[in-house]
Amino acid sequence: MSPLSNTSLVKRAFFSPSYPLSSASDFETLMPKYESLLWPLGTLFKFTNFQNVLKRISSKGHGSRILILAGQSDKLVTLDIAKREAEEYRSVFRDLALTNRLKVEVDEVVEDGEEGESEGCGVQFRVVEGAGHHFMNDVMWEEGAEKLLDFYEQL
Repeated sequence: MSPLSNTSLVKRAFFSPSYPLSSASDFETLMPKYESLLWPLGTLFKFTNFQNVLKRISSKGHGSRILILAGQSDKLVTLDIAKREAEEYRSVFRDLALTNRLKVEVDEVVEDGEEGESEGCGVQFRVVEGAGHHFMNDVMWEEGAEKLLDFYEQL
C-alpha cells in the first residue's frame, strides 16, 4: 500500500492543516497512481553539486544568487533540512569567492524573522508561514509568490 493511499494522507504529507480536504482530493487526481520505488532511494544521495550550480548563475557581483523557499509546516523537507541546504550553498559560495573562482562580494549573513529567515553569502532563505511541501498550491500561496517576486526583483 502506498503511503499516499488516501486523501487524508496526501493532505497531511503535502499541505498545511488549513488546506481543505476537498482541494487535496482535487490535487490527488494529478498524482501518479503508483509511486516509484526509486523515489525514496533518491533521498539517500546528494541531489546536486552546489559548486556547479553557483558557478553557472550569472550576477552583478552582489545580491543573492540562490533562493531557498521553505514551507514552515513542510513534513518532507523540514525547516532544518532547508536551512542546512542554505548553509551548504553559503559555504561553497564563500569558498568559490575566496579562491577567486567566483567574482562576487562575500557579505555577512543577516538573520531576520522568527523562522530564521536569512540573507547573505549569495543566498536568501525565506519561509512561507504555515505552508506545507506544496506551498505553491497551499492556501498561503500568495505569500510564497511575494517572496519569490522580492527575490526576482533584486537580481
